[in-house]
Amino acid sequence: MKYVLNMLFTACLLVGIVGRFIGGWINTQSNDDHVEVVLRILQNKDVSKDSCWECFQPKMYYRTHAFMANFLGNDSRVGVNRQMQLGNVFFFFLGIWWCFLFLKQRSLSRSKLKLLMGLILVLPVLFGMSIQNTNDLVIFTLSSGAILFLDRYSVSHSLLSAFMVLLIIGLAYMVKGSGLAVFLMIGTLLVAQSIKIRSWLPIAGFSLLIGHLIFFSHYRSNANQYGDPFVTNIGKTFPPSFFNDSMDFYARPGIVSVFDSYGKFQFMDLIEHPYNVNSEEYTPHRTSFWAQLYGSFLDTMFLQHPYYWQNRNEVRLTISRAIFILGLWPLSLFFLGFLSTLRTGIAKPMSLVSDVRVWGMLLVAGILIFDMRYAYTYRDYGCIKAHFIVPMLIPIILLVLEGWKLVQKTRWHNLVRFGLLVFLPLLIYNSAYLIHQLIRISNGSLTFP
Repeated sequence: MKYVLNMLFTACLLVGIVGRFIGGWINTQSNDDHVEVVLRILQNKDVSKDSCWECFQPKMYYRTHAFMANFLGNDSRVGVNRQMQLGNVFFFFLGIWWCFLFLKQRSLSRSKLKLLMGLILVLPVLFGMSIQNTNDLVIFTLSSGAILFLDRYSVSHSLLSAFMVLLIIGLAYMVKGSGLAVFLMIGTLLVAQSIKIRSWLPIAGFSLLIGHLIFFSHYRSNANQYGDPFVTNIGKTFPPSFFNDSMDFYARPGIVSVFDSYGKFQFMDLIEHPYNVNSEEYTPHRTSFWAQLYGSFLDTMFLQHPYYWQNRNEVRLTISRAIFILGLWPLSLFFLGFLSTLRTGIAKPMSLVSDVRVWGMLLVAGILIFDMRYAYTYRDYGCIKAHFIVPMLIPIILLVLEGWKLVQKTRWHNLVRFGLLVFLPLLIYNSAYLIHQLIRISNGSLTFP
């Protein structure tokens, strides 16, 4: 078993590191065109909300890349695209290093630590994010660092750790709107821990950041100009009814009703059609919030977007089906850990501040509520994104570990461990297949109509 795990971990390192550099260099497609914002800054063009598709975003991420592009003499679309994608590769390595430091502090066995780090290296949603020119990956890195230093602060009460938390979450809301959720959730926990130990400097620092957010940030500019601090590139629509009332939704249906979208998983349809369809004819899982989240979390090609990431190869789809079935193991462990931790939080209210598992559970619940609310507001299926929950990957892993601890006391333990070991090579294949397809596209041996 030890030999098998070592071989799998080596494969994870190879795909997770070499594959990312290859993908970051040759990938030419992304979910959204973030390159355009950088190019407009380099060309001194307007970057206000209506100037381009991603121009509504906070500008720190883009201005940083524009500065680097100017420094490197990089002014072509291809060059800026590669710069942003390779930048995300390096951001991923920083994020996974912070994940490693956090998990190492948990005193895990060597085999369990290798298994978890291997899973993070080839986790499809993270793999896909880290070879695109997107600001989502930066939020994962910043959130992971903030959680690591918050954990250290809760143990050592070090002001340096508190300062690092403030610095990182302050950057988060200036990079992306979802970073605002990270800022508020982790900042609130930092304040709660500071009140408990009567340390006032972190509270003062957080208050200064709140002041900047309200009076001087990108969100204040939006409020002044558009009457909405959180304005995006998608218009808001009428809210969904509780049950499907058959009213037509003007965009691409995602949230059709509260009951259909949040009350159903549509797992069997996900197995039958393990991919998304951007058309008027779609299968039931496209309108299930949970199926969309699950599918895009575990399969790099599930969304069928970017265009060159589409693939209907039957062998690959069979692997995707197997991933979705075996993924029920870690999902079950997550729910077990969540319920166990919730019971701890209810029984011992003070653990909401002192127990990393409990405040980690709060972070996961908070990011899920944020994701659900975002999808509820805009309703388009493209707004149901696993990207939004990835910043809380460390707390998600904590809850999986908590569930695993409970299973270790039962006869199911060996079966769960075997299931996870089978699950890992399938994830390796999933991420490696994407790189294989991108290589074929780049050398002209695979074309799209």
